[in-house]
Amino acid sequence: MLGGFREDTELDLNNHTEIIVATPERLDAMLRTTPGLLTALRCVVCDEAHLLQNDVRGLRLEGLLTRMRLVQEQGHPLRLVLLSAVLAHYDTLRQWLGASTTIVVTDTWRPTARRLALWSENGHLAWYMGDDPIRRSGTANDALIGQLTLPWPRHGFYPTKHLGQIRQQEPLVHTNVAYLVEVLWQRYAGSILCVCATKDGTRKVATAIAERLPLIEPLPPHITSTIVHIETHHPFLRPMCHLLKRGVAFHNSTVPHTIRLALEEAVRQRELLAVAATPTLAEGVDLPFRFTMLVDWLTWQGAEQRPIPSLLLRNIAGRCGRAYVFTEGDTIIFDNPLGEAKYTSPYARTQTQRELFFAARPDELTSTLERFAETSPHAQTENLVAELASQFMAAIPENSNNDQLMDAFAERTFFAHRLGDSAVLHRRLIPIVNDLLDGTHEAFATVASPLRLTPFGQAANATGFSPQSCRRLVAFLRAPRIADQSDLVVLASDLLRGFGTLTEQTNPHLRKVLSAPKSHFVVKPDDFQSVLHAWLADTPLEAIFATLPYVQRSKRAPAIHAWLDGSSNAAGWDVEFDKFVEFTRTVFGGFLPWLMRACGRLSLHTGGWGMQIPWKQWAEQLERRLEPAFSLEE
Repeated sequence: MLGGFREDTELDLNNHTEIIVATPERLDAMLRTTPGLLTALRCVVCDEAHLLQNDVRGLRLEGLLTRMRLVQEQGHPLRLVLLSAVLAHYDTLRQWLGASTTIVVTDTWRPTARRLALWSENGHLAWYMGDDPIRRSGTANDALIGQLTLPWPRHGFYPTKHLGQIRQQEPLVHTNVAYLVEVLWQRYAGSILCVCATKDGTRKVATAIAERLPLIEPLPPHITSTIVHIETHHPFLRPMCHLLKRGVAFHNSTVPHTIRLALEEAVRQRELLAVAATPTLAEGVDLPFRFTMLVDWLTWQGAEQRPIPSLLLRNIAGRCGRAYVFTEGDTIIFDNPLGEAKYTSPYARTQTQRELFFAARPDELTSTLERFAETSPHAQTENLVAELASQFMAAIPENSNNDQLMDAFAERTFFAHRLGDSAVLHRRLIPIVNDLLDGTHEAFATVASPLRLTPFGQAANATGFSPQSCRRLVAFLRAPRIADQSDLVVLASDLLRGFGTLTEQTNPHLRKVLSAPKSHFVVKPDDFQSVLHAWLADTPLEAIFATLPYVQRSKRAPAIHAWLDGSSNAAGWDVEFDKFVEFTRTVFGGFLPWLMRACGRLSLHTGGWGMQIPWKQWAEQLERRLEPAFSLEE
């Protein structure tokens, strides 16, 4: 069961034993809307358990596991199994789960030899011991095991905070990376994955690599079919065709799904020599790459540029040297000198890289909730508070006999276990509980010891939204409806205008365009209806983008029709299209359907005009466009 927060009615717990494979969001929805599911569960296997530290999604996962631990304490025979291929330290996690050391399964065996290398600005491509368990006694992680003199072809880098000056230096980075790819291919003839921090970076790195490689003759079958599909259905991607003819491609979420599938199959068939991709591919797909090259060791994390998290690096490193294909794999870090000076000045860069890449003890797994303990006044935690409130509200009906639920919930979190103190979280939960009990507008819960959800609270809990967001939605549903309530597009547009700044709405472009009238984002509030009409009509995203009034009025040269036809000199539109694709998928395909399902749940409580709206059917219409597409062969 894929996708975001959707309830499921197909489960028949009384007559069938079910095996459910679901995302955390889908599991959360099922636990809230399928009576008896939580206590009927016998085993929950959590893959990629290290995602506990990944912002709001990590908090949701921590909330789910905390709720399951509370159910275990009630005597229900629920087993939790956590899996991770990147954790080096897991004793704290083991203790949190209450698991004995005898049932922890670890294995340092690797199917292929894995090495870690750094290509430094001094012209040395040096291989280090890294975390290889096979070593001489006393050998440190940063012990040199091999070195190749390979000068960078382009120099002239200088530290700067100015974004324009960083952009001016980026071609130097791309040229150096492309040179190393060419050398690796000539020496070892193994496919190469270049991991870039941005979608635009994947295109530029792939283009630089292709300029150094000859045409492939004859073209292999999967590359040929991909080129034909691009020419026929997505001509704006014609620049990729030139790359494919040299065995190179870029892979990111802006590339249409069918093309991404085709590229992945071409990698499996060993037809592509090099792929430049964002970490999404590098984390999630097991494809046969001989080398993984980290182009950007600094990444944007929120509004700040920081070194790549060590657990993410370990996950990316696992993409090279696939078992049964290669006997060895190398992760090569490019000593990229661009970015925040506090990390990239020569001395700071050396120190940071050694701590990050060669630490004897890699970072321990943390909890997203640890941001609550930060003293910085700029620490933005509103989204975390909202998710914490939502998770605590879900725990109330699951613990109907616990009259100290706030204390128990706080104490059972991974956050409280790591800090050895639940006081910080307890202080955060007090206003959440007070809000749930506040009857000024309408209470979500009563405190008749233990806590009980009111009918309103039950409806709100089933939405997955925070209590504060549910109050706003209820006010909307109770207000008289003046606009046409029978038109999906009209109502959806009004919902975006009214609730696009909710804490649960994560797309920054929608937030900006609603709060800043002079925003440069290509979609304006007045465009919501026309874009929604085109989305529901399955109009190609590139065609919707090209007809936006902001795009049509733009004086950018060449004009948008040149980009739409695949002109190689119209790449200036690519970044804007990246933002547009992200907007449509996260807002129209994710947030808006979730919002509509919430309105459907809450309207059962409020009555009125909302009862006449087919909320669920409309949500499914919006989501249908995101259903997995078939591959070209299928």
